[in-house]
Amino acid sequence: MLRIFALTLLLLVALDASALAQTRVFVSGDVFADHKRFSGNSDSTLNVTRAGGGGGVGVQVSTRWDVRGEVEVGSTTTITQPLLPPITAFQSRTENRIAAFSALVGFSPASGSRVQFTVLGGISFLHVQTDIDSVPSGLVVVRGSTVDNVATPTVGAEVPITLSSHISIVPALRVHAFTLRRDAVSGFAIRPGIGIRWIG
Repeated sequence: MLRIFALTLLLLVALDASALAQTRVFVSGDVFADHKRFSGNSDSTLNVTRAGGGGGVGVQVSTRWDVRGEVEVGSTTTITQPLLPPITAFQSRTENRIAAFSALVGFSPASGSRVQFTVLGGISFLHVQTDIDSVPSGLVVVRGSTVDNVATPTVGAEVPITLSSHISIVPALRVHAFTLRRDAVSGFAIRPGIGIRWIG
């Protein structure tokens, strides 16, 4: 998969003879809403929405194409459920966090305007950590932790709004679809957010 990504990047540069002359580096930071859902499992402890944040660096290789690397880390979410309903003194507690490390290619159909539209696609490596415990801690459920590291396709879109020659405000969306190896269950994370970008 990484080989395909590298070959795609080289092809994009080769197709645009003026790419190197137009190269510009940009750095961005953002905050987002982290919507985590499991397909066909409405009771999953991952079905939570919280905030997250991240950042990235990229290179605009032509007026329409760019490549970028991003890191996005969602907040740790905590779900508690009664172990013996309706008795609530003893509960199970599940904490979960998803971090995404992404390599993306962006394409802007039109260029030169103050407000643009960019579509994105690429691959992400998700680090999914889940901690299981009980309330009171360790009394009923033995505390344990599982980690899944999975590669996943990622798509997205953004609408950069130029404020000056170097600063843009960027409403954005990222969508990760994944399958955890431990339980072989599928899910997705939808992350709408807004960021600020500095262009060199």
